[in-house]
Amino acid sequence: MLSSATHDGSNGVDASVWDAREATHMRNAVFAAPMRDEPSAHTYVENIFSPATYAAMLEMFPTDSLALRQWSNPGDQSLRFGNYSRRRELQIPSEAERLPLEQREFWLQAAGVVCGEQFARALLERFDPYARARFGDRIDDPSFVRDNLRGTMLLNQHEADYYLGPHTDRGEKVFTCLFYFPEHEGLEHLGTTLYRPLEPGFTCPGVAHHDPARFERGETAPYRPNSAFIFARTDVMFHGVHPLTADELRGSKRRSIQMQFWVHNERPREECKTTLWASLPLTMQASSDLSLPYNLSNDASLLLDSEFPYTTHLGYRWLDPTGREVEPDNRQRSPLPRALAAGESATGSMRIVAPATPGRYSLRASVIQEGVAWFDDIDPRNGVSATVLVQGPARIGASAAPLPASDGRVDIAPQSDALALGDGWYPLEWEGATLFRWVADSAQVYVAALRPVRHDLRLVLEPGPGVGLRPFRLTAHLSDGREIGAAIVAGKSSVTFTLPAESPRLFDVSLHAAGGGAASPGDDRTLNYRVFSLDIERTVDVFPAWATPSAGFYPPEGEGADLFRWVSGDATIRLEGSGHRVLEFDAESGPSMGSKPFRLGVFANGVELHNVEVGSRTRVRLPLPAATPQSLVMRASGGGMAIAGDPRILNFRVFAAKT
Repeated sequence: MLSSATHDGSNGVDASVWDAREATHMRNAVFAAPMRDEPSAHTYVENIFSPATYAAMLEMFPTDSLALRQWSNPGDQSLRFGNYSRRRELQIPSEAERLPLEQREFWLQAAGVVCGEQFARALLERFDPYARARFGDRIDDPSFVRDNLRGTMLLNQHEADYYLGPHTDRGEKVFTCLFYFPEHEGLEHLGTTLYRPLEPGFTCPGVAHHDPARFERGETAPYRPNSAFIFARTDVMFHGVHPLTADELRGSKRRSIQMQFWVHNERPREECKTTLWASLPLTMQASSDLSLPYNLSNDASLLLDSEFPYTTHLGYRWLDPTGREVEPDNRQRSPLPRALAAGESATGSMRIVAPATPGRYSLRASVIQEGVAWFDDIDPRNGVSATVLVQGPARIGASAAPLPASDGRVDIAPQSDALALGDGWYPLEWEGATLFRWVADSAQVYVAALRPVRHDLRLVLEPGPGVGLRPFRLTAHLSDGREIGAAIVAGKSSVTFTLPAESPRLFDVSLHAAGGGAASPGDDRTLNYRVFSLDIERTVDVFPAWATPSAGFYPPEGEGADLFRWVSGDATIRLEGSGHRVLEFDAESGPSMGSKPFRLGVFANGVELHNVEVGSRTRVRLPLPAATPQSLVMRASGGGMAIAGDPRILNFRVFAAKT
């Protein structure tokens, strides 16, 4: 008989227990268990594994192994109600190499069965009404599982003070299976608990972990040897783990396996093509954060989107000099600014948090499809990277200002004649070193746009009790009723609104939280959301803000005091607003023209408006028609010559006109 002692080395356990007979045993156990329908389909299975296999799993569980990764609490504040720092886990198969050879082989074979096609088919049949409601009769196709589902498996254990607030799992999940491995009897109370929302009709798409105070505790799946709690993912299947005390654990490490089948949504590698432009920092203070502006282009034929099924975000990684990733569980994710069709570009900002330990690191920013791949791992050209010196925190002397602000602020907005807060803001508050202001609704921000450059209003904020601490839609309007942007705020988020290309002008911007106004426990104020920082960023480009470079232009570059963009072929400039009379810029022949003079034509709606010879740096002054066209096209005669050391076609470059 195999003992239940854990180990990290070889002990002769035979991985061949994972065979067709074990798969059949699991199927029979699932079909023998009663199905329950409230709040949605779930079942509790006794003796899910054969006795020999379960004994081998106890023997091979790496309870005392350093292979189990200690979590940090996620930075995403939508996961507010949860203490992940008291959990350790190991992903199979992606982290199997962390295990000694025998354990590695055992758990890889286990994943082949537990996450395998036969078990997935058994769950589809057992949960047939749910499966047909979600996927239709496609589940009858013999290739459905292979083509549409993928399994993942986590070995995990928990310590005192671990808890997870009620949640419904991410929308990509289809089935969740929790396999239990208690060390002794009398631990039934440690299983996963179901919750019922106190608010009638409340549902959740699966992003947030909620406050248990808003729920009633229901049944708890007994944490018994060789048992499994299995349920289908729905918007009403709220489950979680109440805070575990040392007395409740009774010496247990609450060992379990969390296995899920997901919709197979891996983006094809050939469709992982982007161009990301961002000015990465050279230095940061340890544990500090910054909002990093970027421009992202979709260079593939598929839509690039943060929404299901290809759940894709912008993210970053810190690597030490050996190439090892530092603090992987504390990195932030930023949703894409919007869905990008093939060839489209958009600007936005992403939040970067520096490592807690000073040192010199490589910072890599890229697009990531969650659970699948980082785009810059597929091709480094899909992302950007830089070496960053992370310095120790600045020391604050006894004479420091009483308000704790690491960047010297005395409010959430910098002191400036170009930015001011109006109505709708509650007084400044702070928690530790974090400043913030609560907002009720229709908060006003005044922005002075004095020069014809791009003005972006950037806020870092998170949902409050007024919106139920849930994701909400934030819109920004001008005083004349025009909407200048909308964004979904889920957790602590960075949001950007771009002001119209109108200057000089004083903009009166009103912010509105959809669905806000709920009462706040213990506070008579309406606390829809709170704002941690608010800035205005002015972006200088080669053209004024009302003329936006589009197709045919490369990203901005600098040379001394000059700002310029290289142009490859026909180049499009989008024009915004009306009443603009002259577009003025400098142009210069490039290496793909042999740096020789050429004729530059400017067209609107197929009609040539201007034609000028360009050689060395030449001033182009382009009068515009009374009815301003929507766009202009710049067309250079000749060009296209390849150049050594640069894959781009550099026909000519355009400079901001010197005044």
